[in-house]
Amino acid sequence: MNTSTHLETYRKILLDEFEKRHIKNPAYSLRSFAYELEVNPGGLSQVLNGKKVLGTRLAKKIVQKLELSPQQENSFFQSIPSIKRNTEYSKHYFISAKEALYMDEVNYSAISEWYYPAILEVMGQKKFKADPKWISQELSITYLQAKLALQQLMHLELIKVTSKGLVRTRKHLKLANPHITSNALKAKQIKIRELAIDSLQFEPMERRKMTTVTMSINPKKLEQAKKMIDEFNQELCDFLEKGEKSEVYALEIGLFPLQKRSH
Repeated sequence: MNTSTHLETYRKILLDEFEKRHIKNPAYSLRSFAYELEVNPGGLSQVLNGKKVLGTRLAKKIVQKLELSPQQENSFFQSIPSIKRNTEYSKHYFISAKEALYMDEVNYSAISEWYYPAILEVMGQKKFKADPKWISQELSITYLQAKLALQQLMHLELIKVTSKGLVRTRKHLKLANPHITSNALKAKQIKIRELAIDSLQFEPMERRKMTTVTMSINPKKLEQAKKMIDEFNQELCDFLEKGEKSEVYALEIGLFPLQKRSH
């Protein structure tokens, strides 16, 4: 396959993925690759040969089909001119190494309790006090939980002591492999939903918003729907985090089947 001298990152990732599959199965063709990515074989061939620049819509579709690490996803999108020029897409796809910390499953599990990210978030408030007692009262956790959480966050270098007091070192925490659902992550999601039920029962309506939509769907669109949920999450976070912050909230969106598979 002839390629131009300059090999953009997104093309390299695609070529490496195709070659990996071809080595595993010598009968695996470019047409097979295009079929699995649900794209036109001719268009994919032109992209890989450098005769056609990958567009934003097609890039999003391809990434949904590839199991890329967060770093690879960022590199993939950052190397596409149409996305780099579009600040709306950049806002969703570009997270610099200074802003995010990608954690392996072991370290992520060590801070998987729901109150770890809550502590990190409350640190951005003017009223924050680096005192386990204050934190325990604000988040309704025990003094010991708050104290151990601060120690663990310090150990993982997610927070540090500066002349301005205790501050967090990264804005975002991400699992290095977003395709794993560990037991710790499952436990966290269960707890968040339990907290949502408590809020539904005890918090006044002006402090919460919970809705349910039941729909009959096309399962082939699920991967795209998941991406849309991720984009919505980030957009809403960006909106709510502007200005003075004084309360920590959790956003929980559930999309799950109500029917059992018939096969």
